[in-house]
Amino acid sequence: MLPRLFHIVTAIAFLLVTCHAWDFQEGILRIPGLNGLPVKEGKPGLKAFPGLRGLLASYVPKLQEIMKGFHNRIARLERVLTLDGTIKTVEKKMFATNRQEGNFQTTLEACKQAGGSIASPMNQGENDAVFSIVRLFNKCAYLGTEGRGIPGEVSSLNGTAPNYTDRHAGEPSDIGEENCTAMCTDGAWNGTSCNQYCLTICEF
Repeated sequence: MLPRLFHIVTAIAFLLVTCHAWDFQEGILRIPGLNGLPVKEGKPGLKAFPGLRGLLASYVPKLQEIMKGFHNRIARLERVLTLDGTIKTVEKKMFATNRQEGNFQTTLEACKQAGGSIASPMNQGENDAVFSIVRLFNKCAYLGTEGRGIPGEVSSLNGTAPNYTDRHAGEPSDIGEENCTAMCTDGAWNGTSCNQYCLTICEF
């Protein structure tokens, strides 16, 4: 009996000790865990790459500074060319010459390659701007109109009737030869041969 009683008492004592270690909190029976082993601090991790928003935020000021520099350089160049008489600005349209002469097709291609089109004044202000370049260089310049096969009738290069003209009465007069239009040194528009060499003036 004694050995058996000893085992029972030992078991009860174990249970009593364990019960004192239990943590009753909010009705949940919790048994505390063992403390972990001490560890050394690890090496610092790699620096995180900035996100897309961070990248944009860092580059925007640089791009703004670059654009400001371009704008200032273009503005200075425009003032120089204006002083030189090679460009004239009317509201949002700009007329410019490269000082070169060519026939109508050459002029058309030169303007296209520069990102513009052959000068086509749409009002008196634009006409005066083109005339100021013509008068400065004392050379006729092709305009963006062409003969329609009828004396005194011209059309824009897209086939529509121009909104503005300043041609001499009856021009173009020689339908077989005068299929292009040029501004003469007196400022008037005249019909002329498309093979005539005239000053290149483009609009942008």
